[in-house]
Amino acid sequence: MMSDVSVRDAKARLRAEIRLLRHRPAEEQGTATAGLAEHLVALVRHKAPALVGCYLPGDDPNIRQSLGWAANGVDLLVPVSRQGGLLDW
Repeated sequence: MMSDVSVRDAKARLRAEIRLLRHRPAEEQGTATAGLAEHLVALVRHKAPALVGCYLPGDDPNIRQSLGWAANGVDLLVPVSRQGGLLDW
């Protein structure tokens, strides 16, 4: 069994590797953001939810700019990062 410290270290290493893999040129990020926004709009139109929970990542993809789809009667539930990395709603 791994100790808390070794699990924490393993997670930190994995996150660092994922960040490196996710780093893309700005043009690719823009394309990914636009594609994600299109899929979100289509999904919301199809399912017609009243509430959508979403996470707003810091960089990739940046969906903050394309949240206009939620303006049509859809409430967004977005977590807030608290001290220590815990999420709160």
